[in-house]
Amino acid sequence: RPAPSTAEPNFGVERGDPFANVEYNAVYLGNGGNTGGAEFGRGEHFDAHVNDAHAVKCCSRYPMARPGPSWSKKVSQESMALCPYSYDISEDECALMSFREANEFCATKGGRLCTPEELHHRCAVGNGCGADMKFVWTHDSNIDDEIIHVAPRQDNAAPAEIVGHPLIHVFSPHVDRSTKTFAPLNLSQWTMLVSAKRSRDAYNRRHQNVSSYSKFDSVILVCAILQIDEYELRGILSHYCDRVIVLPRSTADEYPNLKPLPFVQDVVDAGKSIMEGGGDFHLMLTNSDICPTEKFYQYTETLLRLRKSEAMAINRATIDTKNLELPANTASISTVSEKHGIAAHISEQAQDAIKQGKFKPHPGHDCFAIHSSVLDMINFGKVFLGYPRWAGSVNKILGVMVDKYEAISPPKTYGTFHLDDERAWNTSDAQDTSFWKEFDRQELEYLYSCPFAGESFQPAKNVHTLQNLINCGKWFQSRTVNGNSVPGFVQPGYEDVYLSKTAGHTELLFARLDESMAVKLWIDQYGPSSSS
Repeated sequence: RPAPSTAEPNFGVERGDPFANVEYNAVYLGNGGNTGGAEFGRGEHFDAHVNDAHAVKCCSRYPMARPGPSWSKKVSQESMALCPYSYDISEDECALMSFREANEFCATKGGRLCTPEELHHRCAVGNGCGADMKFVWTHDSNIDDEIIHVAPRQDNAAPAEIVGHPLIHVFSPHVDRSTKTFAPLNLSQWTMLVSAKRSRDAYNRRHQNVSSYSKFDSVILVCAILQIDEYELRGILSHYCDRVIVLPRSTADEYPNLKPLPFVQDVVDAGKSIMEGGGDFHLMLTNSDICPTEKFYQYTETLLRLRKSEAMAINRATIDTKNLELPANTASISTVSEKHGIAAHISEQAQDAIKQGKFKPHPGHDCFAIHSSVLDMINFGKVFLGYPRWAGSVNKILGVMVDKYEAISPPKTYGTFHLDDERAWNTSDAQDTSFWKEFDRQELEYLYSCPFAGESFQPAKNVHTLQNLINCGKWFQSRTVNGNSVPGFVQPGYEDVYLSKTAGHTELLFARLDESMAVKLWIDQYGPSSSS
Protein backbone atom coordinates (compact mmCIF):
# COMPACT_ATOMS: atom_id res chain seq x y z
CA ARG A 1 0.00 0.00 0.00
CA PRO A 2 1.54 3.35 -1.00
CA ALA A 3 2.19 5.74 1.85
CA PRO A 4 -0.40 8.53 2.08
CA SER A 5 0.85 11.77 0.58
CA THR A 6 1.42 14.62 3.01
CA ALA A 7 1.44 17.20 0.21
CA GLU A 8 -1.50 19.57 -0.10
CA PRO A 9 -3.72 18.41 -2.99
CA ASN A 10 -3.58 20.76 -5.96
CA PHE A 11 -7.10 21.82 -6.87
CA GLY A 12 -6.16 24.94 -8.86
CA VAL A 13 -5.88 28.63 -8.01
CA GLU A 14 -8.89 28.26 -5.73
CA ARG A 15 -9.16 24.72 -4.44
CA GLY A 16 -11.81 22.98 -6.49
CA ASP A 17 -12.40 26.00 -8.77
CA PRO A 18 -12.95 24.55 -12.26
CA PHE A 19 -12.88 28.00 -13.93
CA ALA A 20 -9.50 29.14 -12.64
CA ASN A 21 -7.65 28.76 -15.96
CA VAL A 22 -10.51 29.31 -18.44
CA GLU A 23 -10.47 32.64 -20.29
CA TYR A 24 -12.49 31.98 -23.45
CA ASN A 25 -15.23 29.52 -24.37
CA ALA A 26 -17.27 28.86 -27.49
CA VAL A 27 -20.76 30.28 -27.98
CA TYR A 28 -23.07 28.95 -30.69
CA LEU A 29 -26.28 30.19 -32.14
CA GLY A 30 -29.05 28.60 -30.08
CA ASN A 31 -30.78 26.86 -32.98
CA GLY A 32 -27.53 25.23 -34.10
CA GLY A 33 -27.06 27.72 -36.91
CA ASN A 34 -27.97 25.13 -39.54
CA THR A 35 -30.81 24.49 -41.97
CA GLY A 36 -30.96 20.75 -41.44
CA GLY A 37 -28.33 19.72 -43.98
CA ALA A 38 -25.28 21.69 -42.95
CA GLU A 39 -22.25 19.81 -41.73
CA PHE A 40 -21.43 19.97 -38.06
CA GLY A 41 -19.33 23.04 -37.23
CA ARG A 42 -20.77 25.34 -39.91
CA GLY A 43 -23.23 27.02 -37.58
CA GLU A 44 -22.48 30.55 -36.46
CA HIS A 45 -20.14 30.51 -33.48
CA PHE A 46 -17.12 32.25 -31.95
CA ASP A 47 -15.01 32.20 -28.80
CA ALA A 48 -16.32 34.62 -26.18
CA HIS A 49 -14.58 35.87 -23.04
CA VAL A 50 -15.86 34.04 -19.97
CA ASN A 51 -17.02 37.30 -18.37
CA ASP A 52 -19.23 38.20 -21.36
CA ALA A 53 -22.98 37.74 -20.97
CA HIS A 54 -24.76 35.22 -23.19
CA ALA A 55 -27.88 33.06 -23.16
CA VAL A 56 -28.11 29.58 -21.66
CA LYS A 57 -29.39 26.18 -22.74
CA CYS A 58 -29.03 23.16 -20.41
CA CYS A 59 -28.82 19.48 -21.36
CA SER A 60 -28.46 16.24 -19.41
CA ARG A 61 -28.46 12.54 -20.16
CA TYR A 62 -29.78 11.99 -16.63
CA PRO A 63 -31.52 15.12 -15.30
CA MET A 64 -31.74 15.69 -11.55
CA ALA A 65 -35.51 15.27 -11.57
CA ARG A 66 -37.60 12.90 -13.60
CA PRO A 67 -38.73 14.10 -17.03
CA GLY A 68 -41.61 16.46 -16.57
CA PRO A 69 -42.46 20.13 -16.99
CA SER A 70 -38.81 21.15 -16.64
CA TRP A 71 -36.95 18.43 -18.58
CA SER A 72 -38.09 17.15 -21.95
CA LYS A 73 -37.00 16.02 -25.39
CA LYS A 74 -38.26 18.53 -27.95
CA VAL A 75 -36.54 17.42 -31.12
CA SER A 76 -37.31 16.10 -34.56
CA GLN A 77 -37.66 12.34 -34.88
CA GLU A 78 -34.47 11.96 -36.91
CA SER A 79 -32.47 13.46 -34.05
CA MET A 80 -34.26 11.80 -31.13
CA ALA A 81 -31.66 9.07 -30.60
CA LEU A 82 -28.83 11.60 -30.51
CA CYS A 83 -30.35 14.01 -28.03
CA PRO A 84 -30.37 14.15 -24.23
CA TYR A 85 -33.04 15.87 -22.17
CA SER A 86 -33.09 19.65 -22.34
CA TYR A 87 -34.27 22.07 -19.67
CA ASP A 88 -37.28 24.33 -20.29
CA ILE A 89 -36.29 27.69 -18.82
CA SER A 90 -39.16 29.63 -17.28
CA GLU A 91 -39.67 33.36 -17.81
CA ASP A 92 -38.45 34.29 -14.36
CA GLU A 93 -35.20 32.41 -15.03
CA CYS A 94 -34.43 34.22 -18.30
CA ALA A 95 -31.13 36.08 -18.09
CA LEU A 96 -27.85 36.57 -19.90
CA MET A 97 -25.05 35.06 -17.85
CA SER A 98 -21.28 34.78 -17.65
CA PHE A 99 -19.70 31.41 -18.42
CA ARG A 100 -19.38 30.58 -14.70
CA GLU A 101 -22.95 31.64 -13.98
CA ALA A 102 -24.26 29.59 -16.92
CA ASN A 103 -22.44 26.46 -15.75
CA GLU A 104 -23.68 26.88 -12.21
CA PHE A 105 -27.24 27.55 -13.38
CA CYS A 106 -27.37 24.31 -15.37
CA ALA A 107 -25.69 22.39 -12.55
CA THR A 108 -28.35 23.53 -10.06
CA LYS A 109 -30.92 21.96 -12.38
CA GLY A 110 -29.02 18.67 -12.43
CA GLY A 111 -27.52 19.15 -15.89
CA ARG A 112 -24.78 20.91 -17.81
CA LEU A 113 -24.45 23.28 -20.74
CA CYS A 114 -25.38 21.74 -24.08
CA THR A 115 -22.53 20.70 -26.37
CA PRO A 116 -22.07 22.27 -29.82
CA GLU A 117 -23.10 18.94 -31.35
CA GLU A 118 -26.33 18.86 -29.33
CA LEU A 119 -27.13 22.39 -30.47
CA HIS A 120 -26.36 21.37 -34.05
CA HIS A 121 -28.94 18.58 -33.79
CA ARG A 122 -31.43 21.12 -32.40
CA CYS A 123 -31.73 19.20 -29.14
CA ALA A 124 -32.71 22.27 -27.14
CA VAL A 125 -34.77 24.22 -29.66
CA GLY A 126 -37.80 25.97 -28.22
CA ASN A 127 -36.72 25.79 -24.59
CA GLY A 128 -37.53 29.35 -23.69
CA CYS A 129 -36.21 32.90 -23.39
CA GLY A 130 -35.87 33.31 -27.16
CA ALA A 131 -32.44 31.69 -26.93
CA ASP A 132 -32.82 29.96 -30.32
CA MET A 133 -31.78 33.20 -32.01
CA LYS A 134 -29.15 34.19 -29.44
CA PHE A 135 -25.62 33.02 -28.89
CA VAL A 136 -25.50 30.52 -26.01
CA TRP A 137 -22.64 29.14 -23.94
CA THR A 138 -21.55 25.57 -24.74
CA HIS A 139 -20.24 22.72 -22.66
CA ASP A 140 -16.48 22.47 -22.04
CA SER A 141 -15.55 18.81 -21.44
CA ASN A 142 -12.32 19.86 -19.71
CA ILE A 143 -14.14 21.29 -16.71
CA ASP A 144 -17.49 19.52 -16.54
CA ASP A 145 -16.22 16.88 -14.15
CA GLU A 146 -15.76 19.62 -11.58
CA ILE A 147 -19.25 21.13 -11.99
CA ILE A 148 -21.92 20.15 -9.53
CA HIS A 149 -25.28 21.36 -8.33
CA VAL A 150 -24.13 23.86 -5.68
CA ALA A 151 -21.08 25.95 -5.01
CA PRO A 152 -18.62 24.13 -2.73
CA ARG A 153 -18.38 25.02 0.91
CA GLN A 154 -15.09 26.28 2.29
CA ASP A 155 -12.77 23.34 2.92
CA ASN A 156 -12.22 22.25 6.54
CA ALA A 157 -14.17 25.22 7.81
CA ALA A 158 -17.02 24.84 10.24
CA PRO A 159 -20.42 26.00 9.02
CA ALA A 160 -20.76 29.74 9.12
CA GLU A 161 -22.66 29.57 12.39
CA ILE A 162 -23.35 26.72 14.80
CA VAL A 163 -25.96 27.84 17.27
CA GLY A 164 -28.00 26.08 19.89
CA HIS A 165 -28.41 22.32 19.69
CA PRO A 166 -27.48 20.81 16.29
CA LEU A 167 -27.83 17.27 14.97
CA ILE A 168 -24.42 16.32 13.58
CA HIS A 169 -24.69 13.47 11.10
CA VAL A 170 -21.24 11.96 10.61
CA PHE A 171 -20.37 9.19 8.16
CA SER A 172 -17.26 8.02 6.33
CA PRO A 173 -17.44 7.94 2.50
CA HIS A 174 -14.68 5.97 0.82
CA VAL A 175 -13.20 5.47 -2.63
CA ASP A 176 -14.68 2.34 -4.20
CA ARG A 177 -12.04 0.91 -6.52
CA SER A 178 -14.30 -1.93 -7.65
CA THR A 179 -16.47 0.35 -9.79
CA LYS A 180 -15.58 2.56 -12.73
CA THR A 181 -18.99 3.88 -13.71
CA PHE A 182 -19.59 6.01 -10.62
CA ALA A 183 -15.98 6.37 -9.50
CA PRO A 184 -14.57 7.44 -7.18
CA LEU A 185 -17.68 6.55 -5.14
CA ASN A 186 -20.26 3.84 -5.85
CA LEU A 187 -23.94 4.37 -6.67
CA SER A 188 -25.08 3.65 -3.09
CA GLN A 189 -22.78 6.36 -1.71
CA TRP A 190 -23.80 8.88 -4.37
CA THR A 191 -27.44 8.19 -3.53
CA MET A 192 -26.74 8.62 0.17
CA LEU A 193 -25.03 12.00 -0.39
CA VAL A 194 -27.87 13.31 -2.55
CA SER A 195 -30.51 12.02 -0.13
CA ALA A 196 -28.77 13.40 2.97
CA LYS A 197 -28.32 16.83 1.40
CA ARG A 198 -31.99 17.01 0.43
CA SER A 199 -33.14 15.89 3.88
CA ARG A 200 -30.77 18.34 5.60
CA ASP A 201 -31.90 21.25 3.44
CA ALA A 202 -35.56 20.34 4.02
CA TYR A 203 -35.04 20.30 7.79
CA ASN A 204 -33.07 23.54 7.90
CA ARG A 205 -35.67 25.36 5.76
CA ARG A 206 -38.48 24.07 7.98
CA HIS A 207 -36.63 25.04 11.16
CA GLN A 208 -36.68 28.68 10.10
CA ASN A 209 -40.48 28.60 10.41
CA VAL A 210 -40.98 26.32 13.45
CA SER A 211 -37.85 26.99 15.50
CA SER A 212 -39.86 27.67 18.65
CA TYR A 213 -40.19 23.97 19.43
CA SER A 214 -37.61 22.17 17.29
CA LYS A 215 -35.05 20.16 19.25
CA PHE A 216 -32.33 20.63 16.61
CA ASP A 217 -31.39 24.16 15.64
CA SER A 218 -29.77 22.78 12.48
CA VAL A 219 -28.65 19.58 10.80
CA ILE A 220 -24.94 19.45 9.94
CA LEU A 221 -23.37 16.85 7.64
CA VAL A 222 -19.79 15.81 8.41
CA CYS A 223 -17.83 13.58 6.04
CA ALA A 224 -14.92 11.84 7.81
CA ILE A 225 -12.52 10.39 5.24
CA LEU A 226 -9.24 8.50 5.19
CA GLN A 227 -6.11 10.40 4.19
CA ILE A 228 -5.50 7.99 1.32
CA ASP A 229 -8.89 9.03 -0.18
CA GLU A 230 -8.59 12.78 0.37
CA TYR A 231 -7.34 13.79 -3.08
CA GLU A 232 -10.12 11.94 -4.91
CA LEU A 233 -12.99 12.78 -2.57
CA ARG A 234 -12.55 16.21 -1.01
CA GLY A 235 -13.65 18.18 -4.06
CA ILE A 236 -16.82 16.12 -4.50
CA LEU A 237 -17.79 15.89 -0.83
CA SER A 238 -17.39 19.62 -0.25
CA HIS A 239 -20.53 20.13 -2.32
CA TYR A 240 -22.63 17.95 -0.03
CA CYS A 241 -21.04 18.03 3.43
CA ASP A 242 -20.85 21.02 5.74
CA ARG A 243 -17.40 19.85 6.71
CA VAL A 244 -14.90 17.34 5.31
CA ILE A 245 -12.48 16.02 7.96
CA VAL A 246 -9.46 13.80 7.31
CA LEU A 247 -9.13 11.02 9.88
CA PRO A 248 -5.78 10.63 11.68
CA ARG A 249 -5.31 6.91 10.92
CA SER A 250 -6.79 3.80 9.35
CA THR A 251 -6.81 0.11 10.17
CA ALA A 252 -3.91 -0.36 7.73
CA ASP A 253 -1.77 1.85 9.96
CA GLU A 254 -2.48 -0.37 12.97
CA TYR A 255 -2.75 -3.76 11.24
CA PRO A 256 -0.56 -4.25 8.14
CA ASN A 257 -2.64 -7.24 6.98
CA LEU A 258 -5.87 -5.19 6.73
CA LYS A 259 -7.09 -2.79 4.07
CA PRO A 260 -7.62 0.84 5.13
CA LEU A 261 -10.87 1.28 7.10
CA PRO A 262 -11.96 3.93 9.62
CA PHE A 263 -12.14 3.31 13.35
CA VAL A 264 -15.52 4.09 14.92
CA GLN A 265 -13.88 6.22 17.62
CA ASP A 266 -12.15 8.42 15.03
CA VAL A 267 -15.38 8.95 13.09
CA VAL A 268 -17.23 9.88 16.29
CA ASP A 269 -14.41 12.26 17.25
CA ALA A 270 -14.60 13.89 13.81
CA GLY A 271 -18.27 14.64 14.35
CA LYS A 272 -17.67 15.96 17.87
CA SER A 273 -14.77 18.14 16.74
CA ILE A 274 -16.91 20.77 15.04
CA MET A 275 -18.35 21.68 18.44
CA GLU A 276 -15.19 23.30 19.69
CA GLY A 277 -15.15 23.22 23.47
CA GLY A 278 -18.03 20.76 23.66
CA GLY A 279 -21.66 21.71 23.90
CA ASP A 280 -25.15 20.28 23.78
CA PHE A 281 -25.80 18.29 20.60
CA HIS A 282 -26.90 14.97 19.17
CA LEU A 283 -24.58 12.96 16.96
CA MET A 284 -25.91 10.62 14.28
CA LEU A 285 -23.61 7.80 13.19
CA THR A 286 -24.31 5.74 10.07
CA ASN A 287 -22.56 3.89 7.30
CA SER A 288 -21.96 5.89 4.13
CA ASP A 289 -24.62 4.00 2.16
CA ILE A 290 -27.57 4.54 4.52
CA CYS A 291 -29.87 7.01 2.72
CA PRO A 292 -32.21 9.35 4.62
CA THR A 293 -35.69 9.93 3.23
CA GLU A 294 -36.66 13.55 2.69
CA LYS A 295 -38.35 13.95 6.09
CA PHE A 296 -35.97 11.71 8.03
CA TYR A 297 -34.28 14.39 10.13
CA GLN A 298 -37.66 15.96 10.93
CA TYR A 299 -38.94 12.56 12.08
CA THR A 300 -35.80 11.92 14.17
CA GLU A 301 -36.15 15.31 15.85
CA THR A 302 -39.80 14.62 16.69
CA LEU A 303 -39.03 11.18 18.15
CA LEU A 304 -36.20 12.40 20.35
CA ARG A 305 -38.19 15.40 21.54
CA LEU A 306 -41.42 13.58 22.35
CA ARG A 307 -39.82 10.47 23.83
CA LYS A 308 -37.13 12.48 25.64
CA SER A 309 -34.60 9.87 24.56
CA GLU A 310 -30.87 10.21 25.08
CA ALA A 311 -30.16 7.79 22.25
CA MET A 312 -31.93 5.57 19.76
CA ALA A 313 -31.26 3.24 16.86
CA ILE A 314 -33.31 3.68 13.70
CA ASN A 315 -33.70 0.62 11.50
CA ARG A 316 -33.72 0.91 7.73
CA ALA A 317 -35.72 -0.37 4.79
CA THR A 318 -33.88 -2.45 2.19
CA ILE A 319 -34.65 -1.70 -1.46
CA ASP A 320 -33.81 -4.44 -3.95
CA THR A 321 -32.19 -2.77 -6.96
CA LYS A 322 -34.22 -5.11 -9.18
CA ASN A 323 -37.18 -2.83 -8.37
CA LEU A 324 -35.36 0.27 -9.63
CA GLU A 325 -34.79 1.62 -13.12
CA LEU A 326 -31.00 1.75 -13.38
CA PRO A 327 -29.22 3.33 -16.36
CA ALA A 328 -29.00 0.89 -19.26
CA ASN A 329 -25.91 2.47 -20.81
CA THR A 330 -23.38 3.39 -18.15
CA ALA A 331 -20.43 3.76 -20.53
CA SER A 332 -21.30 7.41 -21.22
CA ILE A 333 -21.57 8.40 -17.53
CA SER A 334 -18.52 10.50 -16.83
CA THR A 335 -19.36 13.86 -15.27
CA VAL A 336 -20.11 14.67 -11.68
CA SER A 337 -23.36 16.32 -12.74
CA GLU A 338 -24.51 13.15 -14.49
CA LYS A 339 -23.63 10.99 -11.51
CA HIS A 340 -25.49 13.38 -9.23
CA GLY A 341 -28.49 13.34 -11.54
CA ILE A 342 -28.62 9.54 -11.64
CA ALA A 343 -28.31 9.32 -7.86
CA ALA A 344 -31.15 11.83 -7.43
CA HIS A 345 -33.30 9.81 -9.81
CA ILE A 346 -32.51 6.57 -7.91
CA SER A 347 -33.30 8.27 -4.58
CA GLU A 348 -36.71 9.33 -5.86
CA GLN A 349 -37.42 5.85 -7.23
CA ALA A 350 -36.41 4.21 -3.94
CA GLN A 351 -38.69 6.48 -1.93
CA ASP A 352 -41.53 5.75 -4.35
CA ALA A 353 -40.84 2.02 -3.89
CA ILE A 354 -41.13 2.48 -0.12
CA LYS A 355 -44.50 4.19 -0.51
CA GLN A 356 -45.64 1.22 -2.61
CA GLY A 357 -44.46 -1.28 -0.01
CA LYS A 358 -41.65 -2.63 -2.23
CA PHE A 359 -39.05 -3.01 0.50
CA LYS A 360 -37.92 -5.36 3.23
CA PRO A 361 -37.48 -4.26 6.84
CA HIS A 362 -33.95 -4.72 8.09
CA PRO A 363 -33.54 -6.11 11.62
CA GLY A 364 -29.99 -4.86 12.15
CA HIS A 365 -28.64 -1.58 13.46
CA ASP A 366 -26.79 0.90 11.28
CA CYS A 367 -28.12 4.33 12.30
CA PHE A 368 -27.67 5.73 15.79
CA ALA A 369 -28.67 9.12 17.23
CA ILE A 370 -26.76 9.76 20.48
CA HIS A 371 -26.77 12.73 22.85
CA SER A 372 -23.40 14.33 23.60
CA SER A 373 -23.65 13.45 27.31
CA VAL A 374 -23.78 9.75 26.38
CA LEU A 375 -20.79 10.05 24.06
CA ASP A 376 -18.73 11.39 26.95
CA MET A 377 -19.26 8.10 28.83
CA ILE A 378 -18.28 5.68 26.05
CA ASN A 379 -14.89 4.58 24.74
CA PHE A 380 -15.36 3.04 21.28
CA GLY A 381 -12.06 1.15 21.43
CA LYS A 382 -10.59 -0.10 18.15
CA VAL A 383 -13.63 -1.56 16.43
CA PHE A 384 -13.87 -0.34 12.86
CA LEU A 385 -16.50 0.24 10.21
CA GLY A 386 -17.14 -2.05 7.29
CA TYR A 387 -17.19 -5.46 9.01
CA PRO A 388 -19.20 -7.16 11.81
CA ARG A 389 -20.01 -6.43 14.59
CA TRP A 390 -19.42 -2.78 15.21
CA ALA A 391 -23.11 -1.84 15.01
CA GLY A 392 -24.33 -4.71 17.19
CA SER A 393 -21.72 -3.78 19.78
CA VAL A 394 -22.76 -0.11 19.81
CA ASN A 395 -26.39 -1.18 20.16
CA LYS A 396 -25.61 -3.41 23.15
CA ILE A 397 -23.53 -0.73 24.86
CA LEU A 398 -26.18 1.95 24.43
CA GLY A 399 -28.75 -0.45 25.87
CA VAL A 400 -26.65 -0.56 29.05
CA MET A 401 -25.44 3.04 29.34
CA VAL A 402 -28.66 4.87 28.37
CA ASP A 403 -31.79 4.94 30.54
CA LYS A 404 -34.09 5.72 27.63
CA TYR A 405 -32.80 3.80 24.66
CA GLU A 406 -34.83 1.99 22.04
CA ALA A 407 -34.52 0.64 18.51
CA ILE A 408 -37.13 2.26 16.27
CA SER A 409 -38.65 0.91 13.08
CA PRO A 410 -40.25 4.09 11.80
CA PRO A 411 -42.85 4.44 9.09
CA LYS A 412 -40.49 3.80 6.20
CA THR A 413 -41.39 7.01 4.38
CA TYR A 414 -39.77 8.82 7.32
CA GLY A 415 -36.81 6.50 7.89
CA THR A 416 -33.71 5.42 5.99
CA PHE A 417 -33.15 3.02 3.14
CA HIS A 418 -30.33 0.99 1.66
CA LEU A 419 -29.85 -0.13 -1.93
CA ASP A 420 -29.28 -3.84 -2.02
CA ASP A 421 -28.99 -6.62 -4.56
CA GLU A 422 -29.99 -9.82 -2.75
CA ARG A 423 -27.98 -11.86 -5.22
CA ALA A 424 -24.78 -10.32 -3.90
CA TRP A 425 -25.58 -11.51 -0.37
CA ASN A 426 -26.46 -15.02 -1.49
CA THR A 427 -22.89 -15.65 -2.61
CA SER A 428 -21.26 -18.05 -0.17
CA ASP A 429 -18.16 -16.88 1.68
CA ALA A 430 -14.82 -18.46 1.03
CA GLN A 431 -14.03 -21.38 3.30
CA ASP A 432 -10.36 -20.56 3.76
CA THR A 433 -9.56 -20.09 7.46
CA SER A 434 -5.77 -20.25 7.20
CA PHE A 435 -5.49 -16.59 8.26
CA TRP A 436 -6.47 -17.62 11.81
CA LYS A 437 -2.93 -18.93 12.24
CA GLU A 438 -1.56 -15.40 11.69
CA PHE A 439 -2.92 -14.47 15.15
CA ASP A 440 -1.33 -15.74 18.34
CA ARG A 441 -3.56 -17.56 20.79
CA GLN A 442 -3.45 -14.75 23.33
CA GLU A 443 -5.06 -12.42 20.78
CA LEU A 444 -7.63 -15.02 19.73
CA GLU A 445 -8.67 -15.58 23.34
CA TYR A 446 -10.09 -12.04 23.39
CA LEU A 447 -12.94 -13.61 21.40
CA TYR A 448 -14.22 -15.02 24.70
CA SER A 449 -15.00 -11.47 25.86
CA CYS A 450 -16.93 -10.42 22.73
CA PRO A 451 -20.67 -11.12 23.17
CA PHE A 452 -21.04 -11.77 19.43
CA ALA A 453 -18.04 -14.01 18.71
CA GLY A 454 -19.92 -17.28 18.81
CA GLU A 455 -23.45 -16.32 17.88
CA SER A 456 -23.16 -17.10 14.15
CA PHE A 457 -22.17 -20.72 14.88
CA GLN A 458 -19.45 -20.50 12.24
CA PRO A 459 -15.93 -19.07 12.39
CA ALA A 460 -14.99 -15.68 10.95
CA LYS A 461 -14.26 -16.22 7.27
CA ASN A 462 -12.10 -13.20 6.56
CA VAL A 463 -9.28 -11.51 8.40
CA HIS A 464 -11.17 -8.22 8.82
CA THR A 465 -14.13 -9.79 10.61
CA LEU A 466 -11.82 -11.80 12.86
CA GLN A 467 -9.78 -8.72 13.80
CA ASN A 468 -12.94 -6.75 14.53
CA LEU A 469 -14.28 -9.53 16.79
CA ILE A 470 -10.94 -9.60 18.63
CA ASN A 471 -11.15 -5.82 19.05
CA CYS A 472 -14.73 -6.28 20.27
CA GLY A 473 -13.41 -8.65 22.94
CA LYS A 474 -10.83 -6.08 24.05
CA TRP A 475 -13.59 -3.48 24.10
CA PHE A 476 -15.83 -5.52 26.37
CA GLN A 477 -13.11 -7.06 28.54
CA SER A 478 -13.54 -6.04 32.16
CA ARG A 479 -11.15 -4.12 34.35
CA THR A 480 -11.37 -3.95 38.15
CA VAL A 481 -12.24 -0.59 39.68
CA ASN A 482 -12.62 -0.45 43.49
CA GLY A 483 -13.37 -4.16 43.56
CA ASN A 484 -15.97 -3.93 40.76
CA SER A 485 -15.74 -5.30 37.23
CA VAL A 486 -16.19 -2.58 34.62
CA PRO A 487 -15.98 -3.25 30.86
CA GLY A 488 -13.48 -1.42 28.69
CA PHE A 489 -16.09 0.63 26.85
CA VAL A 490 -16.75 2.71 29.99
CA GLN A 491 -14.65 5.87 29.97
CA PRO A 492 -12.57 6.45 33.12
CA GLY A 493 -14.54 8.56 35.55
CA TYR A 494 -17.89 7.05 34.58
CA GLU A 495 -17.54 3.71 36.38
CA ASP A 496 -20.12 4.68 39.02
CA VAL A 497 -22.59 5.61 36.29
CA TYR A 498 -22.14 2.20 34.70
CA LEU A 499 -22.50 0.36 38.01
CA SER A 500 -25.64 2.28 38.93
CA LYS A 501 -27.24 1.52 35.56
CA THR A 502 -26.44 -2.21 35.70
CA ALA A 503 -27.54 -2.50 39.35
CA GLY A 504 -24.92 -5.09 40.17
CA HIS A 505 -25.87 -7.52 37.38
CA THR A 506 -22.72 -7.04 35.35
CA GLU A 507 -21.85 -10.74 35.47
CA LEU A 508 -25.00 -11.52 33.51
CA LEU A 509 -24.53 -8.77 30.95
CA PHE A 510 -20.87 -9.23 30.15
CA ALA A 511 -19.90 -12.73 31.20
CA ARG A 512 -16.96 -14.22 29.35
CA LEU A 513 -17.80 -16.86 26.80
CA ASP A 514 -15.55 -19.49 28.39
CA GLU A 515 -18.37 -21.97 28.12
CA SER A 516 -18.75 -21.35 24.39
CA MET A 517 -17.60 -24.64 22.93
CA ALA A 518 -17.80 -23.11 19.46
CA VAL A 519 -15.23 -20.37 20.17
CA LYS A 520 -12.91 -22.84 21.90
CA LEU A 521 -13.25 -25.26 18.99
CA TRP A 522 -12.40 -22.58 16.43
CA ILE A 523 -9.33 -21.42 18.34
CA ASP A 524 -8.10 -25.00 18.74
CA GLN A 525 -8.91 -26.02 15.17
CA TYR A 526 -7.96 -22.93 13.16
CA GLY A 527 -5.57 -20.98 15.40
CA PRO A 528 -1.91 -21.73 16.06
CA SER A 529 -1.12 -24.64 18.32
CA SER A 530 -0.91 -23.89 22.02
CA SER A 531 2.81 -24.65 21.98
CA SER A 532 3.62 -22.14 19.24
